[in-house]
Amino acid sequence: GEDIGQKELECLVDIDASANISENYIQSFGERLSIYRRISDIRTKESAEDVTNELKDRFGDIPVETVNLIDIAYIRSLAANLGIYEIKQRNKFIFMYQKELDLKKLSCIMNQIRGRTVLKSGNKPHLLIKLFDNENSLDLIKKAFYAERVGNI
Repeated sequence: GEDIGQKELECLVDIDASANISENYIQSFGERLSIYRRISDIRTKESAEDVTNELKDRFGDIPVETVNLIDIAYIRSLAANLGIYEIKQRNKFIFMYQKELDLKKLSCIMNQIRGRTVLKSGNKPHLLIKLFDNENSLDLIKKAFYAERVGNI
């Protein structure tokens, strides 16, 4: 009979980016698992910075794949706050799906990457973003999401 509250919206990210913690960086399986848990709990810029600082302090310079993992965890949180439940890459396009298109929330993303976005309605409403040749998808998504306004919506 107790109210269990509203379930937190999650966002699935499926893009062409290597994101992991290698055994070479953290040898102990238990420590690696603990860090994976910490990264999956990232919800704010501050928590992403805390995890980054801890990794640098404990294990030294952070490999690109682990930095990507931290960035993706933070992006998942930002995206979920915008009502985006899935981000996926297919060839030269990135799709950001919302249950119902919310132009107010998506406009801040669209303003960061002008001229490369199309809104699509229908059965699976989404924002479509075109990647330029040889452009890194994670870099583009970071540019779209790391604007100050996006984090404050």
